[in-house]
Amino acid sequence: MDVVKYIGLYLLKNHHVNIHGLGNLELRTIPAKHDGEAIVPTNQEIALTSSGSIDDNLANFIANNEQMSISKALNALREFSLQAKTELQEGKEIVIPAIGKFKEINGKTVFLMNAAFQFTSSKITVVKTGKKLVVDPILGAGYFQHQRPYQVQQTITQDPFFQQQTQPQYQEPNYQQAPPPDDYYEQPNKSNINWSRVIIALVILIAIIFGAYFLVSLMSGTETKRRVIMPAPQVSETAVSPNDTLPQDTSIEAMNNTPDGKGITFDVRMFAYSDITNARNKMKELQDQGYTGTYLDQTPDSSFTFVLIPLENISPADTASLMDSLRKLNPLHPMKVGIYRFR
Repeated sequence: MDVVKYIGLYLLKNHHVNIHGLGNLELRTIPAKHDGEAIVPTNQEIALTSSGSIDDNLANFIANNEQMSISKALNALREFSLQAKTELQEGKEIVIPAIGKFKEINGKTVFLMNAAFQFTSSKITVVKTGKKLVVDPILGAGYFQHQRPYQVQQTITQDPFFQQQTQPQYQEPNYQQAPPPDDYYEQPNKSNINWSRVIIALVILIAIIFGAYFLVSLMSGTETKRRVIMPAPQVSETAVSPNDTLPQDTSIEAMNNTPDGKGITFDVRMFAYSDITNARNKMKELQDQGYTGTYLDQTPDSSFTFVLIPLENISPADTASLMDSLRKLNPLHPMKVGIYRFR
């Protein structure tokens, strides 16, 4: 298993990864800045720090991609960490493809980025521009945008040459307001309703109601057909039906018939597979977790293989809590975990 590959993938996905024994890698973004002449674009760097959150996220990431248990992934990470420390002390380098490498310099572990990963675009040149000069339409004088026009007017009026000029007197024109039309004061016609829009809205509403009714009836009809077409298969003494369900009254009747003070012995069906290879893998996984008595059983036609866990001398009062704890092993289909048979 290539652990360094998953270290690089996890770092690119989450921008940080904790490697036990080596440190914490962080992918940081350096913002753009102005160096006085040009704009330096954003860049990325990878920093190796000794502090960081120690968790099992990397082990979970490896286990999900390799289809293995978390314990095996943790063991693989532990072996990689020990081997990496030994190689670094010998002067070797631990390379993470396309990202960088670990190296020991003066007795200290450092991380050197790959030159291709540290690629940055060229700088953006900044062109300096002057202030825009605006000409006042009345005074005819120029002023900058940051300067207020009344300041320019005050400067010009204080000029002796400007005071000698005769300023024309401004006369306000005599505008006569036109009379309003004859129908200006008439009340609007409140009965003018756009019936076409009302009709369209009603048609859309009726279509939505009928569509929802048709969808509900179709879904209920499909469920009825499933219950009618798929009859309950026969349950033998050594196997259960392929639909992976058990009658509820069978287990209850068997518990009620158990004498007081005595436990019951039965097998719990945990998983059902059509491929026996998957069933064997799941049985081995449960045995590694401590359920050593796990075994397999098949239907008479070998179409389904069941993974079973035997339980012996169990008190009927503890059966419900015990079944709830076993259902946590099958989080995708917890309701399919049930009593397979009594012994």
